[in-house]
Amino acid sequence: FDVASFRAARYLSSPAPVRRWLMRDAIPLGIVAQLVAPGGTGKTMTSLQLGVSVATGQPFAGLWDIGESGAVLMLLGEDDDSELHRRIANISHQMTAQPEALALLGQNLIIKSVVGEDNLMTSADPVSREVPHTQFTERLILTASGIPDLKLIVIDPASRFRGGDENAAADTT
Repeated sequence: FDVASFRAARYLSSPAPVRRWLMRDAIPLGIVAQLVAPGGTGKTMTSLQLGVSVATGQPFAGLWDIGESGAVLMLLGEDDDSELHRRIANISHQMTAQPEALALLGQNLIIKSVVGEDNLMTSADPVSREVPHTQFTERLILTASGIPDLKLIVIDPASRFRGGDENAAADTT
């Protein structure tokens, strides 16, 4: 590369871009993040609550402001549609005094159970040890690109969506 093009001087002649936030001062917009905790500790419910906050613009857990609200796509590999229905019903009961938030929730939250489906975005080749993308990845990109104002994609849990060794950095990346 041309060394002159990458001197720090290029940053000194103009203001830095303003950071955009999904959850203000906690999660920047447009990054890949991972919620990690032992099984059964509420990761899916936390993700669902974050999705509701982004979809409605309401603070997450009543504490953290949402920087940019908009559409949310959630693909959930452990909860069937009946369980998702119950969870959304419970959340919406807490919002009955907020018809605008309910309307945003109904419009902006796209939630799909993928229990029992072939969800692998990558698949490990036992011979070459490579971990290529599957057609599921291409379909997900196509679906996501058709959602206006998409701010958040939740894929839960990661283990149901990727092949390879979860303890190998190259496979996980």
